[in-house]
Amino acid sequence: MRQFRLKKRAKILLVTIAIFAAVGFASRHYVRLANGKILIKLNYSGQEQLFTEADIEAIVNEFRKEDSLSNQPGIINLVALENRIKQVSFIEDCQVSRDLKGTILIQVTQRKPIARVIRNRGGSYYISNEGKMIPTSERFTARTLVVTGVGTDSLSHLDTLVQPYGKAFVQLLNYIHNDPFWKAQIAQIDIDQEMNLVLYPVVGNQIIEFGLPQNIESKFKRLLLFYEKIVPAKGWTAYRRVNLNFDNQIVCE
Repeated sequence: MRQFRLKKRAKILLVTIAIFAAVGFASRHYVRLANGKILIKLNYSGQEQLFTEADIEAIVNEFRKEDSLSNQPGIINLVALENRIKQVSFIEDCQVSRDLKGTILIQVTQRKPIARVIRNRGGSYYISNEGKMIPTSERFTARTLVVTGVGTDSLSHLDTLVQPYGKAFVQLLNYIHNDPFWKAQIAQIDIDQEMNLVLYPVVGNQIIEFGLPQNIESKFKRLLLFYEKIVPAKGWTAYRRVNLNFDNQIVCE
């Protein structure tokens, strides 16, 4: 009999815990705006901003109009709102919470544009450091490396950046972006019909035939050798072309 009572108490305890857990889960999803305030914090990660607080406010207002589960006055679904904001292509991350005063806190992190692709057939977009396409903004322009050429049409397919070539190309862009010297020196990349790359420097009249985006570190080591050894000896105008396509060689013409 005693064992039966213990089992019954245990079941009651488990049901009570489940109820409190459900209530807690719901409270994390749906909250009441006690003071009606929303605080937005934007993180541009040292980049030029591609959106404003007003843009986020517009998303919040549109969300509250459309969300049938949040149609009660003063009620908002935090998780759904957070997921909606994350869907915006230029946003890398978003955290939505509520403080003790009832203020909704929205922390938004912008993606990092590292290159701007100008399509051969018209239009342009940015590529982020994680290989995501970011639309351009009518109000803001990020100062980045420019990518041009007939090969941009192939590069701009939605799935290209997640394919082996696209991943290698993004790795190349990150290599340039993260190195202070190359970030300052390389202004433009041209992609030809065979998807080979030609780099255009800021200083010097040479065009740099890079080939496919592979053996990246080795090629840049050889290119650095050209700037450190060959240019001081021969001068900036001695060569018009630098070819890095051959293993362990620099071909200057």
